[in-house]
Amino acid sequence: MARSVEALARAQYLPYDDELSVRVVLPEYLAAEAVKLGRPKDLHRIVSLMEIDEFNRDLFREIIEKHGLAERWKKVHNIIDPGSQGPKTRL
Repeated sequence: MARSVEALARAQYLPYDDELSVRVVLPEYLAAEAVKLGRPKDLHRIVSLMEIDEFNRDLFREIIEKHGLAERWKKVHNIIDPGSQGPKTRL
């Protein structure tokens, strides 16, 4: 299943106000999409999403691996956390 279709299938309805609920894609899917795109603003978005208390790192890893983004994630991770695996690199 394509990542975007999967993301929509797993989206959750959250209350907006007393009369309205909105469908929201899980932050793990948003972060995976940002990994794929890899623009500077996407790198900032990944960091912000990963700081959310509800962010499920295990689910994020599953999404990354399932959709062939593991190598891309390694490069992105080196950029956003350069001390983790070596020097800062460019995408």
